[in-house]
Amino acid sequence: MLSPDRLTMKSQEALADAATRARQAGNPQVHDTHLLAALLAQGEGIVVPILQKLGVAIPALQGALDRELALSQAVRCAAHRLARTLRRPRGRGA
Repeated sequence: MLSPDRLTMKSQEALADAATRARQAGNPQVHDTHLLAALLAQGEGIVVPILQKLGVAIPALQGALDRELALSQAVRCAAHRLARTLRRPRGRGA
């Protein structure tokens, strides 16, 4: 288990931001996409400069990440609607 007190302040902030992003999206779990979004959003973090030095196009990465987050939220919403539909009592003859 990762001990939060062994993390840098920026790492702790990124994890807290990722948890907030997941919660706001209605997801009870923090996924790698939430963490990456939080890391990319850090104004003074080291992640963006490192990725840029590696040749990563940050706008393209951000766009792909936004699409992935939107897709995963849409899938969760569809799964929730399906679960509600399946729990509805059926009429007599069904």
